[in-house]
Amino acid sequence: MSIKSIVFPLTGQADAQPNLLYIDTDNTLAQVTTANYLDQAKPIYGNIFNNKQMAVVYTSDSKSVMLQVSISTDGKHASLASPPAASESFTSISVGDGSAAAPSYSFTTHPATGMYYSNTNTVGFAANGLLSFQIASTVGTVNSVIASGGATNAANAALQPGFTAFGSDTNIDVSAVGKGTGGFAVLPSTSAAAGNLKLWNGAGNFYGQLACAALGQTTAYTIPDVGAATGGIVVSTSPVRTKYVAAAAAAGGAAAQSFTDAFCTSVSVVVGNWVTQANAASVLKIVPGNGSFVVTSDADAGVGTFSYSITKA
Repeated sequence: MSIKSIVFPLTGQADAQPNLLYIDTDNTLAQVTTANYLDQAKPIYGNIFNNKQMAVVYTSDSKSVMLQVSISTDGKHASLASPPAASESFTSISVGDGSAAAPSYSFTTHPATGMYYSNTNTVGFAANGLLSFQIASTVGTVNSVIASGGATNAANAALQPGFTAFGSDTNIDVSAVGKGTGGFAVLPSTSAAAGNLKLWNGAGNFYGQLACAALGQTTAYTIPDVGAATGGIVVSTSPVRTKYVAAAAAAGGAAAQSFTDAFCTSVSVVVGNWVTQANAASVLKIVPGNGSFVVTSDADAGVGTFSYSITKA
């Protein structure tokens, strides 16, 4: 066996071990790949071999071939072998952190698109050299999400593309957190289409939706604390607020009973009826006031409960 020469790309760098070698030999490929083939080079070049190296070998029966350096388990011998096949599996693969401009895992034709280590305990996904998406974990994480695709024209919520929570907790919410004053936006696929926030029941069937008309509508809906005086559902162009209370306690003692509710104003519309009552009585009228309203019945209903709904501008 005879090695004619070994070329090192790191000429002049002391103690450096190159990752790529160029070997010229007058041996055949079969001879080059025999066990301990590189041992003959150690007295001349020193112990410059390691398992991370690849070698471009020029053999007598083949113009060139790419082989991998293989060190014996005791570290005493060095050989050349064919690199692992594409189907080879590994327990782990370690690479550099990378960046958005040059991600650690990328594509031959798109080197600026791929995956890299973007921050502490965070995996970043870059597209065209820009960070586009990150996956992070906090200390003590026990719950996570699964992103999944959907079936064609799926009529069931479970078959739609989406995010599903999973983890050790029994009940897990999935949140979308904006930055600053930003929130969660639901956008249609085109600017001329309507935007819809759809609701599904527990069986995964369509239940209802909150829709906004096509481009040009400016009406906004907000839902503040309905228990406060300014609560209810608000339509910004024409405010309408509604509050419902079930089975409010009534002390009885007179045909006219007063109920305190800070949500009520003198111009509110109050609708209600007796749920339980000690005496038979029917509501004759309800008169709203600021912070309360009076229910007048055709008789004293006695101790009971009264359910009502208040609507106001």
